[in-house]
Amino acid sequence: EEKIERLQVGAQINLFIETLGSPMFVNTFDEDKLEYIFVNKYYYVDAITEKNGNVIQYAVTSRTSEIG
Repeated sequence: EEKIERLQVGAQINLFIETLGSPMFVNTFDEDKLEYIFVNKYYYVDAITEKNGNVIQYAVTSRTSEIG
């Protein structure tokens, strides 16, 4: 999907939320990081941020073979 192409390391988590909608889960990851998990019909996106909302890594996992 074209939405995924907007995502990038170094962006604020608000870009991910604006692009993907509300995360299904938000977890504390280490003492100074947060993990946001977004779920839709086609893929999962797992984003790790610093406390200030800066995305330091993310992963996209397909839920279907149809993702381009």
